[in-house]
Amino acid sequence: MSANIDGAATPPPELAAHIEAAARAWDSLAASGRRVVFEDTPDRSLQIRLRDDDDVDLGVLTGVELFDLIGQEGGIGMASGGISIAGDRPLDDRGSY
Repeated sequence: MSANIDGAATPPPELAAHIEAAARAWDSLAASGRRVVFEDTPDRSLQIRLRDDDDVDLGVLTGVELFDLIGQEGGIGMASGGISIAGDRPLDDRGSY
């Protein structure tokens, strides 16, 4: 972390780029009627789900798939380079879920 003249901390440039990509991904998902939801399960594990605006479950994401989705929607390459979602939702014409 670095600090500007006001003393406010700023992330390193590499991290800032990933934060910006995540923000773009969130906006892109919202514009296409999708969102990521984090849910606690009865066994106290965390589940990452992709849902649409009607709250229809589009599938469960692994952590790697979440980062792939952020990379794809945010315009940068991230984790494994491919996404497979348990819901078998087809890709749209942009290659997105």
